[in-house]
Formats: sequence, C-alpha cells, structure tokens
Amino acid sequence: MSNQGGVPHYSLDPFTYVVTRRDVEEGSATLMRIAFEDIRVPLADLRAVNSNLKDVPADEILPVGTVVRLPVMLDQRGDASGPFFILRDAERQLKACEDRMFCLASEWERDVGPLPQPVVRKVLSKNEQVLQVVESEVERQLPKIQKAYETLGNKDQLLQYLVDVERVKAKEVEVEKEFSASNIPLASYDPKYALLWSSSQRLVSEDNITDHSIQTKADTDEDFCMEHTHRWEFMILAPGSMEEWEAWAVLSCQKLTALLDAITCTPRLPFSLSKNAFLFIGETFYIDDRHRNEPGFEDLSAVIRGCVPSAPPHGEPPAPCRGANAAFQRCPVRSAAEVTFGELRVKQGETCVLRHAGCCTHYFYLQGPRCLRGCPRTQREQFPHRTRRRRDRVLRCQMCHQFPSSIALYGDELSMENPALYCTICYEYLHGGESEAESRNYLKVMPQNVGDYFTC
Repeated sequence: MSNQGGVPHYSLDPFTYVVTRRDVEEGSATLMRIAFEDIRVPLADLRAVNSNLKDVPADEILPVGTVVRLPVMLDQRGDASGPFFILRDAERQLKACEDRMFCLASEWERDVGPLPQPVVRKVLSKNEQVLQVVESEVERQLPKIQKAYETLGNKDQLLQYLVDVERVKAKEVEVEKEFSASNIPLASYDPKYALLWSSSQRLVSEDNITDHSIQTKADTDEDFCMEHTHRWEFMILAPGSMEEWEAWAVLSCQKLTALLDAITCTPRLPFSLSKNAFLFIGETFYIDDRHRNEPGFEDLSAVIRGCVPSAPPHGEPPAPCRGANAAFQRCPVRSAAEVTFGELRVKQGETCVLRHAGCCTHYFYLQGPRCLRGCPRTQREQFPHRTRRRRDRVLRCQMCHQFPSSIALYGDELSMENPALYCTICYEYLHGGESEAESRNYLKVMPQNVGDYFTC
C-alpha cells in the first residue's frame, strides 16, 4: 500500500484502486494507465468489472476518490498473452482453419503436383546414439551373461560384475565431444543467447517419460465424441514452487476431475489425505465436491471468498471503498466433476491454482493446443497423459538440507511444512525418544523399497 495525498491507492481490499489527488495532478488517473501500467491487464478486462466506467474514455482523467474495481489476479501472473477465450470455441476455430488448409493442400496436389516432402533428419540426438549402442550391447552380451549367471548359481548380487559397460561409456564420451560447442557452431551455444534456453526448460523434456510413467489413471467415463481433433496441454509447477514440473495433455470433452485424479506428486499418498481439492481458473473456483456427503469435506473456496477486509483501527475513518469488493467474494463457484475443459474461460499462459488432495498447492497454466492428426494417442481412455516431465531430483532433508530425505511425516507438530521430509539422522534426532503414544500424533510414510529416497 502507499499513501499519496492523504488517500490510499489501495484499501485493505486488494482488488480496489482509489484515484488520489496526486494521480490527478500528474495526469496518470486514467483507465488506460491503470490497466496497462499499474495492473497490466487488457482494458476490456478492466471495463468488464466496472460497469459504471464502461462509457468513460480510456484517456480521460478520473476525479479524485473514484473507485476502480480490479479483476481478480494472483500474485504470480505468469506470462499471459491475449484475451480470455473459451476452450471449446477456440478448438472449433482451429479445426475449421486446419480443414481449410487441408483442402488447399489437396487442391495443390490435384492441380500442381505433390507437396515437397520435409527433409529427413540424418543426425541422431545424443540419447538416440547412446541408445543404439546400448541395444547392440544387449544383443551381444545377453547370451554370455545368461550362461555365466547360471554357472555362478543364479546369484543376483553377481549380475553387476557380468555386464561390460565400457563400450557404452566410451560412446557417451564420444557423443559429448561431438555435440560440444567447439565442434558445432550453433547459435544456441553463444553466451549472449544463453537466457533463451533456461536450465529449467532443458530439464523438462519428453525424453524423461517412459511407457510406465506416461499415464497414471485412465479416464473411464463414457465417450460421446465422434472425433477428437486437439489436445490441450497444461504445465503443472512443482508443489509450492515456481519451477516447471510436468506437462499434461487433456481432451476438451473430459471433466476437470480427470486431471485432478491423474496428477501425482510426493506429498500425495496412495490414498487421499484431503477431500477438499479445488482449481482456480479464469477468476472461477472449481471445487471437487464428489465427497460432499462424506465426513471431512469442506469447501475451501468458501473460506477464501468469505475473507472480508479487516475493520480500520479505532478512531480512523473507513476508506471510501471498504467492503465494496471483499477479495474473491464475487468469484463464481462450479463443480469440477460437472465442468469439462471445453467450458473453461482461460487466458493462455496465465497462472492458475490447483489445491491438491495431498494438502499441497500447485501453480499451473495453459500452454496451448496440439492437433491430434498423426499422433499415436487419440482415444479418450489414453488421456490425461504426460507429454513432458522434469528429470527426477532427490528431495533433501528440510532440517539439515544435506542428506536425501527418506521419511515423510504428515501432521508433525515440530515442523511448519506438511508433509515434513527428513533424513534418517534428523528424524532420530527429533523423534527418536518418543513413546508409542506420541508417535500416533502424526503419520509416518517411507519409500516402498529400502534405500530409496523421495524425489520430485
């Protein structure tokens, strides 16, 4: 907040802007400046929530004390571009455009001749070259390894000594040299272009997806669509972080709960810890109310929408706009189990919020559509599925920040995080002397296999 001319720009309601005397004197009290410079939204979005100002010219100086209501926005805005649009309408326009392009291509082939074919890629990527060597080594060494394994009594602990990995390591060194900046004069290796390819973008790759991890839960709802033409990709950020984590593809005919059920993360257990998941997309709450009649259900959006700006200190006059727009109170609420992705009103790149079933919070945003023509996955039961994923990283202990975490505690009173991730040493230091009754106050979870660590 800032006081200028004795009147605050913003009251305790963060979504209301008050024109001050200084704004008028500086000539900055216009709808155009408020929209483009102060809150950085399209002018049409600002007029949409200010019906009393819809006829005011964009460059007209507003009088002192004018209350301008602001669209509901998150602290993390993302890299939004363009206006809001309905997913279903945008998909219909894309299909019409692609159908027209297909007709033009058919007319060209009929009247002129075949279209030029794209150049076949001759250089294999680093992963492809190494994978070729691995496959050839498997074929060469497998009979020898099998024979030696039987000779040594089928002892699993001796398998690691029977595999020769020297040729694979030599190929890795050769490929790294071949793709080094000294041998390939690519513009991307130039230091002045380094910021165009951030490390986080390089880590999130489709190469990190396997047949086992591409899909977690299939959508079993009945499919009434005659044809699926496009998929829509959403980038999910890591829990409580602004780092890109993984991208998921959905169909416009699928319900929002299909994506809620598919996303898995470290804080989420094999069973739901919370029944109060919701999404906040395009100034609308979408709550997971499938558990409405079960114990423990609570509409968390009601808590957020019911947040009323606090009363002024004793003796101070109230702000002229106090109570006019109490935070998210005016945001509509819909059921995530009844709304499809095609009904969403979104803005590409704008940050949305997912409150997960593991009591964790994710930011996410719409990356964009992709035509399904030529894609191997086109059936509804094959969605949602991952399209890109961040390379797994070990989560370190939240206490010492040195060792990998192997114990997660839910409801630990000694930590401000939930779940609290500890290494074995720090866990023993904090909870080693507890009685059996004291240990029942929290839930302890460990990786399934001994020696594994929590990753993200």
